[in-house]
Amino acid sequence: MTTHDHPEGLKGAEATALAIFLARMDMPADAIREAITERYGYNLERSPDEIRVAYVFNETCQETVPQALVCALTATDFEGAIRNAISIGGDSDTVGAIAGGLAEAGVFQRMGKAQAVQCAEAPQEGNDDRPDPRAFAITGPNLVDVHQPA
Repeated sequence: MTTHDHPEGLKGAEATALAIFLARMDMPADAIREAITERYGYNLERSPDEIRVAYVFNETCQETVPQALVCALTATDFEGAIRNAISIGGDSDTVGAIAGGLAEAGVFQRMGKAQAVQCAEAPQEGNDDRPDPRAFAITGPNLVDVHQPA
């Protein structure tokens, strides 16, 4: 179920879902960028630095989804994607949520399921009783190996 029923909102949700799906299929960032641009017409060629110069708060899908996808696709890790999203300003919680979802999908695939589980179960430095909360951002609550049937 979508939370926005405007055609642009549906387009943005679909573009985000497709980008995450492609990341989980281990598609490289350049190929994801190309697929999303071709199908949805979003400009994903700018860098976070280029976006940051003139970006202002705008809650519309066409001014949050492409920017969020750029923040994730140009990052080298999950934390970098979130830092990019927050640093451009604007509707940071929405941009961060979209960028984080895409970054998580790519990070999970690069790590592999076994390593992701190991990270989630590793004790946090200085406190052996709790896992590092950053690991949950990478693994999520339901680990699913997209290459194996459920």
